[in-house]
Amino acid sequence: MICTIHEMKRHRIFLSSVLLLAGWALPVFAQWETQEVPLQAGWQAVHLRVAPAVDSCADVFGGTDVESVHWWRRETTREEFSLDVNTLFPRRADWEVWYADDPDLSTFSRLLPGETYLIKVASNASPWVQNIPGRVLLNPIEWIPAELNLVGLPASSNTTFGQFFYFTDEITANSSTGTIFRVDTNGQPERIFLPWSTLIEPGEACWVQAGPQTRQYEGPVRVWMESGVRLLDFGQSTMPRVLFIENRTGAERTIQLTHAPSEAPPAGAMPSLGRPALRYRADAITGAYAPLPDVLVTNVPAGETLRISLAPNAAAMTNTVDEAARWQSILEIMDAGNTEYAVATVRHRIGVVCDGNIGALSNPAGLWVGEVTVNGVSRAPARLGADSSWDSTTPLAVSESFRFRLIIHVDENGQARLLQRVLMAWRPDGEVVETVAGAFTNGVVELLTDDALAEDYVTANPDATIHRLSSVNLPLSGPWLMTGAFGSGQTLTVLVDLPFDDAVNPFVHRYHPQHDNLDYLNDAPVALEEGAESYTVTRDMQFTFLSDDPDAGGTSLLWGTEEMGGDFAEHIDGLNKTLYVEGRFRLRRVSDASALMDE
Repeated sequence: MICTIHEMKRHRIFLSSVLLLAGWALPVFAQWETQEVPLQAGWQAVHLRVAPAVDSCADVFGGTDVESVHWWRRETTREEFSLDVNTLFPRRADWEVWYADDPDLSTFSRLLPGETYLIKVASNASPWVQNIPGRVLLNPIEWIPAELNLVGLPASSNTTFGQFFYFTDEITANSSTGTIFRVDTNGQPERIFLPWSTLIEPGEACWVQAGPQTRQYEGPVRVWMESGVRLLDFGQSTMPRVLFIENRTGAERTIQLTHAPSEAPPAGAMPSLGRPALRYRADAITGAYAPLPDVLVTNVPAGETLRISLAPNAAAMTNTVDEAARWQSILEIMDAGNTEYAVATVRHRIGVVCDGNIGALSNPAGLWVGEVTVNGVSRAPARLGADSSWDSTTPLAVSESFRFRLIIHVDENGQARLLQRVLMAWRPDGEVVETVAGAFTNGVVELLTDDALAEDYVTANPDATIHRLSSVNLPLSGPWLMTGAFGSGQTLTVLVDLPFDDAVNPFVHRYHPQHDNLDYLNDAPVALEEGAESYTVTRDMQFTFLSDDPDAGGTSLLWGTEEMGGDFAEHIDGLNKTLYVEGRFRLRRVSDASALMDE
């Protein structure tokens, strides 16, 4: 293969773009597997199934007998190329090359996952196995129609070429047609004459003649992710990702999904905390989420696509909270137990990774804001025809529910406080982040409990902005310490006194002279004692948290981490009769600030 200097420069520019588009700058913290690449004197065709932890050709093959690595670029062109890597062409073929002894002439330098390579080993070399630890990614095949393609096939063990290509009319696999070739140690094509008895070797690349319409064939079962991503990277999020499994055959097909552990990460990579706890639902649109078992077996009808929605269960990963480690695993998708063959035909794999501190989402510390919806009150029914007797303890359904704002703060020790108001102060912290949309300044959120603190805060932080949240249904005091625990299956109780002269006391009316708690002597207002015009009212509130979202059932992935709620109950004393109230409450975390500034 001969390239001009101009072409080599152009190749380097192209390669830089490929590396960026391929996401090669992904941080090294995913799941791991070591690919064993057997090498011997001469040529070997290799399909790289993993994203190497060390991807530099010089680092991977340095100190070995590898002389050169030739990368077959999958461009959708009809430019000339040959099975014979020793053949020279007057114009560029679909190859990039790395030379061990002449890096200046090399047109690429790093290995890409899912790509195919021809590796040239010195003629006097002894056989060895090159271990390449790397991240497990989905590796889709993008065929160039009507041409020979150098590809690696996602086949399971003990699968023949005939079995793998049985389900497509585009690629012929029989003893009379030359469509499948292996590369021998001389770099020459070696035709596979018996495709129905010749096994596919995982990690080997072969030349396969694609049909005129071949684009995406990857065996009888195709697997892909939304937006074409190749890694299930949840970060510190419980938002779901959708895995698509398509049955490309004319009969129902059994699919087996295995959640396997990751290998130990290589030196320099973030350590693994083990398999992340995942939840799933099988149609990705409706239904409740369930824990993903070690092995999930399901059926996909002929020609249809199964959508599996997957999400981390942060509440099940709270035993270790480590920002310097990751939860890591591998999902393996195979077809097994089908009528055509007793063995599985395909083996697709995708890595799974979650931040080590994802369990912190289950820590309720922070500010929670929502509302209470009251739908029952003990009362004397007033509607025509209703029972006129007073129900002293059991709340009866109201004709129309009413709501009031609920604000709860949980500190780092788990102590919950009911708030009448909170001031959310945001101030820039000096770190500027450049984004596509422009520069963005990071900031810090701090929580104030008293309006009097706001003026001093802005004086100390001139760039700060402050927003106030309040609940008009509570007295102008607080916060109130709550008893119990904040979390699924837990209960919080709180006792709130409404002083006789508080603005939200039901006996107080600012513009009514008989309910202003004032007497006038010689036109001078004199404050009245409790009991003259108004009375102190006591509210005893109880919040019982539910394990599942009462509105969405088990389908809410934010429930228990970013959203909480449950049953509300209250009895009110100090009025003519004790009132019993019931309803529902719902909260959403708006800040993870665990401290309140109250002085």
